[in-house]
Amino acid sequence: MYSNSTSVAGYNAAFARFLKTVFNYMSGGVAISGVAAYLTFQNAEILAMAKTLPFQLIFFAIWFGFGIFAHKIISKVSTATGLALFIAFSAITGVAFTPIVAAYTAANITTAFFVAMAIFASMSMFGLSTKKSLSGWGTFISMASWGLIAAIVINIIMAMFGVATGGFSMVISFLIVPLISAGVAYELNMLRDMFHEFGECEDATAEMSIITAVSLYTSFVVLFLNILQILGFLGGDE
Repeated sequence: MYSNSTSVAGYNAAFARFLKTVFNYMSGGVAISGVAAYLTFQNAEILAMAKTLPFQLIFFAIWFGFGIFAHKIISKVSTATGLALFIAFSAITGVAFTPIVAAYTAANITTAFFVAMAIFASMSMFGLSTKKSLSGWGTFISMASWGLIAAIVINIIMAMFGVATGGFSMVISFLIVPLISAGVAYELNMLRDMFHEFGECEDATAEMSIITAVSLYTSFVVLFLNILQILGFLGGDE
C-alpha cells in the first residue's frame, strides 16, 4: 500500500506505467487474435475445424472458464506463464471467432473494429478521469450480465432446435453494447481507486496487469462482435 508520504506525482507516474502495461498486453492480445483469424481464414482445413460443434463447445468452455477464473489461475502461476496463457487464449479466440466474422463484409468488419475501439477508448477515459466513484454501478452491471448470459443460453438452445432467433439475437446485441461499455468504465474506475492498495508491490502489479488485460480484452472482443452483428443486421450481411 502506498504510504501518505508518497508524492502525488510519483503515484500518478506509477499508475500511468501500470496502465501502459495493461493496455500493451490488451492490444497485443487483440493483435494476436487478428493474426490467428487471418491465418485461419487462409487455411481451409483449420477454418473447417473451427466451424465444428465439438471445437466450438470446447472453445466456449475455455472462454468462459478462463474469463471467470483468470484471477485465480494467474495468481497461482508466474508472470511469464500468465502471459503465455493469455497469448494462447487470444490465439484460440481468433481461430474460434473466424467463422462468425467471415460471414460479414470487409467494410462492416473494419467499421465495427473502429467503432468498438472508439467506444472502448472513450469509456476508458471516462472511467479514469471522472472524479466520482462508479462503485454504485457494480451491482447493476453484475445483475444485468447474468440476465444477458441467461438470454444468450436460451438463444443458443433455441437455435439448436431450429427456432429462428434473428430478432432475439439483435435485441441481445443492442443490450450488450451499452452494458459492456459501462463495464469498461466501471472496471477502470475501480482499478484507479484500488491501485494504492497494491501499486508498490511489483509482483502484485505484474499479476494485476495481466488479469486486467484479460478482462479488458474479453470486453473489447464482445463489444466488437456485437457491433459487427448490429452492422450486419442493418446492412443485411447475413
